Amino acid sequence: MQLKKTTSYQRRGGRLSPRRKQLLAHSPFLLQDAKPLQALMQSGAFDQLSLEIGFGMGDHLLEQVQQQPRTLFVGIDIYRPGIATVLSVIDSEQLPNCYLFEGDATDVVLALNSLAFARIDIHHPDPWPKKRHQKRQLLQQAFIATMTSMLTDGGLLQIITDDDAYFAHIVHECQGLESEQLALHLRQNLAPNSKYGLKAQAAGRAINAVELTRRT
Repeated sequence: MQLKKTTSYQRRGGRLSPRRKQLLAHSPFLLQDAKPLQALMQSGAFDQLSLEIGFGMGDHLLEQVQQQPRTLFVGIDIYRPGIATVLSVIDSEQLPNCYLFEGDATDVVLALNSLAFARIDIHHPDPWPKKRHQKRQLLQQAFIATMTSMLTDGGLLQIITDDDAYFAHIVHECQGLESEQLALHLRQNLAPNSKYGLKAQAAGRAINAVELTRRT
């Protein structure tokens, strides 16, 4: 399977302390492949897997990690300060159930496609609103289909956006995937679940979700 690169998440830079640089270089919770995750799931230490793509500074991801110790969480992003922040919290709070990948989502998901996820979250992806940039949008039908193929029976893919035009685009792409095996559900005017969501709400933007559930 080959997915088109989107380079959807652009913020790579930012200042890093020596401690955070060390975490990025040596943390065992920053992975290069899926083998450690496979071993952890086979050990019976965790009940299920959950994936978040584009976790930013980790607000939503870390909240879920702390609330669900029996779920093994995986996060993907390319924003190094955000990755370092989450690694720092994992280290300081001794959280054994969260592992990260640094890289383009279209590359990393191919490394994870042997795993089955009970939930996949993609919250506030960059909408790339200018027409000349829309080829960089992550959420095209082929990528969404790949995500749904990685769900367990009853598993949920949730996509949240505060951009009305991008919401309409995502709905259109997901409608083409709706079937007996995939149920489509739309949720509108959600409460924010991160600092970014709070900013969107303060700016008067509605927060909406598209959800695809794999039917048993």
